[in-house]
Amino acid sequence: MSSRTTKENLGGNCPVCEEVTFLPEGVEESEILTCHDCQSSLVVASIDNRVVTLEEAPAMEEDWGE
Repeated sequence: MSSRTTKENLGGNCPVCEEVTFLPEGVEESEILTCHDCQSSLVVASIDNRVVTLEEAPAMEEDWGE
C-alpha cells in the first residue's frame, strides 16, 4: 500500500480539530490513521460512495491487538 497522498485521494474531517485529513491510497474501513494537523489517532469508520467518516480512535488498552 502506498502512503502517497494527493488531492485526488479520499479525505475526511478530523473529529477533533475539523481539518481535512487525506487518506493514503488503498485505505480500508477500521484502519487507524493519524491526523496530520493535531496528531490525534483516528479510525476510518466508514467509506460510502467516496464519503469518508472518521472517528477518534479508542485509547489503546494493555492487551490491544493480542
